[in-house]
Parts: sequence; C-alpha cells; structure tokens
Amino acid sequence: MNPEVASLCKAACDLGLQALAAADTSWEYHFFGQVTDKELQTIVRLLVNKAIEYVITEQPHTLLISGLPVSTKQIPVRSMSAQELQTFAAKQQLFLDQDE
Repeated sequence: MNPEVASLCKAACDLGLQALAAADTSWEYHFFGQVTDKELQTIVRLLVNKAIEYVITEQPHTLLISGLPVSTKQIPVRSMSAQELQTFAAKQQLFLDQDE
C-alpha cells in the first residue's frame, strides 16, 4: 500500500470531497527513443524501491481494490516489558527495541 494515500484521502475529505472512492499517487517516467528490455530492467532496478513501490506498464482500469481482507492480529507491544519485546522481536524476526 502507498503510505501517501491516507494523507491524500484526508486532504480530500478536509476539502469536502466526501465521494472519493479511491486514490493513489505515482511517478511517471517517459523515455525518448526505443528502450530495450534489458535497459528497462536496469532502469527499474535503479529507480524502484520494491519494498513500497511497484511498476505499472499500462493505465489501470480502476483504483478500487477488490477481494477479501486477510485476518489480522493485534500485538500489544506497548505494554510489553523490554525482555518480552526482545523475545517477541527475535521470534518474529523483527528489529524492535523499547525506544521504538
């Protein structure tokens, strides 16, 4: 998910745009001339942070997301002791500490 979308939706709501159904932000790059597949792979590798970005090669039909939500679990990390947090983080392969 794009982390900027929540701010975008809130700004739209603050401006009175209550009927906003979906939103997203993106960067769009245009290249002059022919770009080979190998050149495109290099460009993507250099410009895209795969942890939070993805490549769209054609205009989307909609921004609405469909499907079923996955189950989630709330973990009360704020109430954990330093030792409990360290044990939980190690078990889940997370890099957490009490300061965070």
